[in-house]
Amino acid sequence: MSQEDLSRESDINLSMIKKYEIGARIPKIDRLEVIANALGISLCIAGDLVNGYVRHRHYRHVSYGNTLDFLNECAAIAPTYLSYGNHECAAPAVQLKDIEKTDIMILDNRYIELTDSIYLGGLSAAAYSYQTSEYIWLSKFQKSDGYKILLSHRPEYFMLQDPKLAYRSIDLVFSGHAHGGQIRVGGQGLYAPGQGFFPKYTAGIHTGSYGSMVISRGLSNTTWIPRINNCPEIVYVCIKSVK
Repeated sequence: MSQEDLSRESDINLSMIKKYEIGARIPKIDRLEVIANALGISLCIAGDLVNGYVRHRHYRHVSYGNTLDFLNECAAIAPTYLSYGNHECAAPAVQLKDIEKTDIMILDNRYIELTDSIYLGGLSAAAYSYQTSEYIWLSKFQKSDGYKILLSHRPEYFMLQDPKLAYRSIDLVFSGHAHGGQIRVGGQGLYAPGQGFFPKYTAGIHTGSYGSMVISRGLSNTTWIPRINNCPEIVYVCIKSVK
């Protein structure tokens, strides 16, 4: 379904929150609530809520209580959907269980019908290499008869790596992971995990063969390298039907 096929009543207002980790600039819930009430938005979180890293095959993490509080506060003001990033996929089971107990909806390699003929899915960032058997649902999702929105943490999955979402029948992909390239010079990011130096996908809107990908630079900085010319952001997307 193309944007032109959306009915007048089907305008979609979405806000994407990325890289909300310990040490992140905490979004003002009261401001999000004002926006949500005014625009009727849904909140989409494309992974990396918890802060952690793997060292010598052992996952290290710090307290994540503020993340749980944040999720519940988001759910109290607007429908909130989460797909897992690489941090969640490496996190201990106890952390994921706590996240599952919040009031948000988790989309981990599955999709739902958000409204009539509008579908929302979440692609896990669990594997560094794409495994076909794990993503049978993705083929079913892209065949859905409607407008399809996918939360996919890793932007390299758009064109650089399988499942190469740019060539699939998916209208809109929300992504992050790249930290905006960490240091930006002339609009170009310097480095991104999964892409290396001078990465292609770090921010903004990118168009594929079928649909588009919107990348958030995220809110946090969990590396010792500072963010330079790379302001944190919360992305707001309005999908307008053609009158």
